[in-house]
Amino acid sequence: MISALFSAILYGIGAAVEQRQAATVPEESAGKPRLLAVLARRPTWLLGIAAQSGGFAAHAVALRSGQLAVVQMMVAGELIVAVLIVRCRYRQPLSPAGWAAALTVVAGIASFMALTAGTADGLGRAAGVPQSRTLIAVAAGGTGAAALAG
Repeated sequence: MISALFSAILYGIGAAVEQRQAATVPEESAGKPRLLAVLARRPTWLLGIAAQSGGFAAHAVALRSGQLAVVQMMVAGELIVAVLIVRCRYRQPLSPAGWAAALTVVAGIASFMALTAGTADGLGRAAGVPQSRTLIAVAAGGTGAAALAG
């Protein structure tokens, strides 16, 4: 599972770097083929592409050794990594809706991991937890409420 976490970190770094570089391109380039030509001349943007490629490789390794559902949930953490990088490194404030979205992702991943811990296939009932459907409904409802609050 270390490779899934590493994948999420690399994907998040790549996404944050690429987004930041694309945001600095003149607006008249938006949606035009020359946008890629402009970005391809920027070493930092290329570094973001390299991080994304590394994330893809780590993701493949994680899928070979881990359960699909668990790996995918861990890799979804890339969104949190990207948000934290943009927030801290580039000093961009996060709106209340952005915070709610980030917390919702964390709550969803944590709920999934908690509810599937100790199962043979990672998808069934959590070990020793009766009525896991009730817990899943509570977790889903709480996550949905957090999303609507934002």
